[in-house]
Amino acid sequence: VRVERLVMTGKTAGMGSPLAGLTPHPADVAILREFFAKYREPGLCDCKLYLSRVGQKRSPRNERDLQLVMEEQGFVRFDGTGVSLLSQIALFSSAMQLIGMHGAAFANIVWAPEGVDVCEIFSSAYMVSCYSALTAIRAGRYTPVSYTAGAENMIDTVTLERLAAIARRMPGRN
Repeated sequence: VRVERLVMTGKTAGMGSPLAGLTPHPADVAILREFFAKYREPGLCDCKLYLSRVGQKRSPRNERDLQLVMEEQGFVRFDGTGVSLLSQIALFSSAMQLIGMHGAAFANIVWAPEGVDVCEIFSSAYMVSCYSALTAIRAGRYTPVSYTAGAENMIDTVTLERLAAIARRMPGRN
């Protein structure tokens, strides 16, 4: 897709620290949102998405357990496989709650409504901060959750319970 006068640095959600100037400018996000406005879903923003990495490189071995917990809380699994950009815009524009493993799917925060609740999960060995700034641009609430994977590459029980509590606290917006 070609957009005139758009300068984005790094990935859509930036790479690394916003202090290094690698996070998109809010004006760039506004240009993207305006350009793709006709693909956003009008109306209720009550979708809750769990951004899954099951089967991918940085997925903890017990991520399926976490996914089940999120589904019990009303979250719908999203892994992005084979989903067109326009479909992602439509889906994320109706999502007020996003929880998931760190990954490129979080770049879709661009399409989320203002006030989106975001909970990003990552291993303490791979902590990046590129999506907190994008959440701030969308006037959302960002909650980072890290876990120590260890040799087993699993999310510990305490962190799983914390994530379930976070999911329960995320208010519905009907």
